[in-house]
Amino acid sequence: MIKKIFFFIKISFLYITTGIVGLLVPKDKELTICVASKGKYYNGNSKALFEYMLSREKKVYFFVSDKKLYEELIEKKLQNVIYQYSYEGFKIFLRARTICLTHGYADLLGFMPSLFQNRICLAHGIGTKALGFLREDMSLKEKFWVFLERGFYVTMTSDFTKYMYISEMLINPKRVFVTGFPRNDILYDKRYSAKKGLKNILYAPTHRHNQITKLFPFPDFKKENIGKDLQKWNVELYLRFHPNNYKESREEITDILKSSKRIIDKSPDSVQDVQDILSEIDILVTDFSSIGRDFLFLDRPMIFIMNGLEELGNLALPIRKEFAFCGYQVYTYKEFLDAIEEILDGKDRYAEIRKFVRDLHYNHFDNKSSERVANLIKELA
Repeated sequence: MIKKIFFFIKISFLYITTGIVGLLVPKDKELTICVASKGKYYNGNSKALFEYMLSREKKVYFFVSDKKLYEELIEKKLQNVIYQYSYEGFKIFLRARTICLTHGYADLLGFMPSLFQNRICLAHGIGTKALGFLREDMSLKEKFWVFLERGFYVTMTSDFTKYMYISEMLINPKRVFVTGFPRNDILYDKRYSAKKGLKNILYAPTHRHNQITKLFPFPDFKKENIGKDLQKWNVELYLRFHPNNYKESREEITDILKSSKRIIDKSPDSVQDVQDILSEIDILVTDFSSIGRDFLFLDRPMIFIMNGLEELGNLALPIRKEFAFCGYQVYTYKEFLDAIEEILDGKDRYAEIRKFVRDLHYNHFDNKSSERVANLIKELA
């Protein structure tokens, strides 16, 4: 309790100090801060943009709020990584003209951007979950944060996703730019890199609010069978739980890992950035996670586990269901087995639908999203 009170006092002090001093300190137009996932991870669009700008000798810094992560990145000799609750972090923040985030104000807890700083939301996914004003049960707290973040500039991947975002957040269309996501540049470069022989399946469900994620939620699923099936197919199964609830689902993960050596944990505590492994994946298994949209860059088969989606009540399907879930839609373990076997036999019945959905969600199918965002930063500065 005392620790929480001290933290609240520290954060409040920082908000007041950065808010007042930030109005007085002149900004450096060349200086950019990148931060991701509440400062607790080195991943996503902010990581990709940071590495692109750093490789071109731009004045850019990556902020982290987790001391352990900071030490790990320093140990790897990664340049320009800053612990945000340090004197150096305080100075750089006050001087930066541009701040690039993925999760809004939560990324820089305690730091109040001034009117003279450009805040660019690089986003962290485009999926089928209803967000903002598309949610039927949008709380007053959510409305408050949406109102605050209307001052952000936002990057999206296509005209379609741009106007979907505008309808969710009721933001000025002139503040939304179609640049693509920097994190997908590496997927474009590696889209033909799938290896022969042993196949990899990635099972990456999204999180459920206030729920533990249940793996293979089929009525006919028996845990003891999964190892035999993987052995028969000569396949490895990677598990990737969502960052928001992989800790709560740790028992579920541990339990299924015991059933086969061919099941490998790739959750955020093992692999921080899923983009680091996505190009190795031959088949993606998910539900309504935005990872399915990223995987379109690789043009490989997908399987969507549909169990329980209707009951969640927070889906936003601006296009027909067969396009929103552009792959095998399975409700039973038998359907899942049949889908895997068909794919391993070399059939790809959803290839044309995937291309349609990819073109709908991406104006730019290339590896230049980081470049476009870097140019946007320069123009806005």
